[in-house]
Amino acid sequence: MELVQKLERQFNLGSAGRAFDHNKKVLTSMGSIPSEFYSILSLIESLCILYGILWKDGETSSVKQGLLSHGETSTVKQGLLSHGETSSVKQGLLSHGETSSVKQGLSSHGETSTVKQGLLSHGETSSVKQGLLSHGETSTVKQGLLSHGETSSVKQGLLSHGETSTVKQGLLSH
Repeated sequence: MELVQKLERQFNLGSAGRAFDHNKKVLTSMGSIPSEFYSILSLIESLCILYGILWKDGETSSVKQGLLSHGETSTVKQGLLSHGETSSVKQGLLSHGETSSVKQGLSSHGETSTVKQGLLSHGETSSVKQGLLSHGETSTVKQGLLSHGETSSVKQGLLSHGETSTVKQGLLSH
């Protein structure tokens, strides 16, 4: 009964650290628990506090600028990740399941390519510098617009359907 009263008085102290240290001494003086056990508890307590400060809602990445919401494992410098992204984001916004590196631009669904400038919409796997890819393009686009299934390199011009040639100047239609 006397031990219980001592412990209750110590838990009412203003400093939780002093209470913890005193309780450790009281219990170890009884010879029931090794002092090394409390060293491990102190380490676990510190890790839990650190975990509570740095990781909230399952984030495991390093955040410098931006907001992580759920289960992101990537490094975010600038931008906003929403769900399950695993890529490195510097500038831009990823929405769902992107695994690519985005510097400037917006990826929407399942892109795996590197985007510098432009907008990817569905399943693109190519490198985009300037322009817009819409469906299943696998080519390198510098300037121009690809619409359907083009596999060629476009510098200047517009490809519309199934062209496989290199376009520098002009317009290909079919």
